[in-house]
Amino acid sequence: MANIVSNNDWDWRIYCGNKRCNFSIELKLKDLKNFFDCRFNRQIYETNKEYDINIFSDLYDEIICESCNSSPLFIINNNHEYILNPEKIIPCEQCEKPILLTRLKVKKGTKLCTPCARGEEKNKIQKIKDHNDQAIPKSPPLPDHLKTCMKCGSDATTRYSVINQQWFIGCSTFPQCWWKNKLPKYLGNGLFEPMTSARHIVDANHSFSIKGSSDELLQAAKVAFKVKDKSTLKEIRIEMDDRKKSRKEKGKPENNLLNRYLSAVIELEKKINE
Repeated sequence: MANIVSNNDWDWRIYCGNKRCNFSIELKLKDLKNFFDCRFNRQIYETNKEYDINIFSDLYDEIICESCNSSPLFIINNNHEYILNPEKIIPCEQCEKPILLTRLKVKKGTKLCTPCARGEEKNKIQKIKDHNDQAIPKSPPLPDHLKTCMKCGSDATTRYSVINQQWFIGCSTFPQCWWKNKLPKYLGNGLFEPMTSARHIVDANHSFSIKGSSDELLQAAKVAFKVKDKSTLKEIRIEMDDRKKSRKEKGKPENNLLNRYLSAVIELEKKINE
């Protein structure tokens, strides 16, 4: 992306790369604390001065599109330079967070993000990185039906979110593939607590979350249609319709992507009932 001199009244823009989604949000430096603290319902850093451009790297895999639930997202500055681009992720060799592209432009060949290069250890996230043996609980096992990435087919693995302080399931090829899924509570002896949002299309051996992204639901609907699973197709249609109604009740603008997917599912449901 070429440099553009701009008078934009924002410092950074976060936007979704899904061509069928128009989500974007613009932030100033002074907005970062309120935006991220409210998003995660907690104070992320101890001091206000820690809320700077590096927060995008720290929390990158936690930032999700508010319209279609896709991730990861694109982040640019007000000169329209990429800060982070999902297609050009280079992880820090120390903390594994993505190195900002503007840093890589200045420090060519660097293998460390700015906080690691400075040796900063000022917040909870850094402390967990440096002392993970004590701070991060032991990983639970993977359920048999969630041992494969639902997006690319590679092996799945457990990952830990220092923001939510919970284990979750992600693709083993991360950051090449950013698929992730909630990990059900482990009860011991190979048993897991049933997840109210987890669904499994038995005849197709396909698992998905009914609370997942619109893309995940549409894919599941297509799978259900192929194996003539009417009940799953109906549940997906109801979930999408509820999301549409919820947006209207909350005064949010219509999600065109969701509307298109809902129409597609309705058509599949009509065909399967013919």
